[in-house]
Amino acid sequence: MRKFLLSIAAMATVAAMAAPQADEMATMTLGISNWGETSIGTTAVSITPSTSVDGMWEVSGFDRKIDYSVKMSIADDGAVTIAPQMVGGDYDYDTYETIYFMLVPAESVNKSPMEFTNDRLTGTYANGIITINDWNIVKVDQNFSTNKGTVYSQNVNSKFMTPNCSTQLGLWDEQLSDDWDFLGWQKLAVSEPNKVVRAEQDGNTLKVYNFDEVGTCMTLTLNLEGKKAQYDNNEVVFMTTGSTPRSYVMRKIAPVLYGEDDNALADALIVGEISDDYKTITFTDLACVREDHQSMGWVDHASPMHTLILTLDNPLNDATAITTVSTGAQVAKVSYVDLSGRMSDRPFKGVNIVVTTYTDGTTTTSKVVK
Repeated sequence: MRKFLLSIAAMATVAAMAAPQADEMATMTLGISNWGETSIGTTAVSITPSTSVDGMWEVSGFDRKIDYSVKMSIADDGAVTIAPQMVGGDYDYDTYETIYFMLVPAESVNKSPMEFTNDRLTGTYANGIITINDWNIVKVDQNFSTNKGTVYSQNVNSKFMTPNCSTQLGLWDEQLSDDWDFLGWQKLAVSEPNKVVRAEQDGNTLKVYNFDEVGTCMTLTLNLEGKKAQYDNNEVVFMTTGSTPRSYVMRKIAPVLYGEDDNALADALIVGEISDDYKTITFTDLACVREDHQSMGWVDHASPMHTLILTLDNPLNDATAITTVSTGAQVAKVSYVDLSGRMSDRPFKGVNIVVTTYTDGTTTTSKVVK
């Protein structure tokens, strides 16, 4: 039986790694660009079969700076390959020549154009997510002979994925007080949901891609028993990509009027409330602000808000449940108990306590959400 289960698991792994079909690729509309683990932006992605090269896929929205489609191949084992390719150009008024932009793997950014033509940018497709390893865009002269440097000061990696969450943002509106001495905020109504978010749970950790409208990616620590989700205040969640990159962090702030004090932002823990059905996490009094000048964070690429509601398509898994099976004992009975104390041999909708009774009289319990 064990060998049979292992073979089924192996088959499932192969199926998860198989090249996706066109209908599945069409659902991957969220693109996330990162420097390491730090988000530098989000794009609206469209992945369709190539009309010019059989067996290839075209990705529009690959990069937020370049308005070109990128061709890639995906093998049956999930291996992704992207050949160096031109993704645009510009005119250099200092040298009076056209500059071409070439997408290349990170290890090729210092090579001459003729040297990196045979290099390949790689990645993987697994579990509904396409991950692209580090890349950059190299500027090349019109004769394709000189490497004129990169577009990004750091190499970038990317993910393309299917959204599985929605967000509601309660934004703050900038206002001046009546005496014009300092700046304040007015709370507005929570916005309509916008399904542009992807959440991935790994035990008690929840990684949320595109947490808000500027492409923030957050890591939350879950306490499902206490129905809390906590964010690490020290995590850099967003970074600009200009000549002087700026880091942004998420902060919990009080709904007060701000003066010139940079310490107006409270350094309190950011803790969200998890709903009874484990599908919604609500945060209040948040803002994504500049790390070096926090009280002025809303001025440049920031994400001021007072409420953020994250709604998952599926409930969070109970990563705290521990099930121990007695050696040599067989399962005699499985019962489900809901939060009101009702018992049944079938699970109730919502939170269930699962009581497993074995032939030796021992029992184990766990919690599941249906």
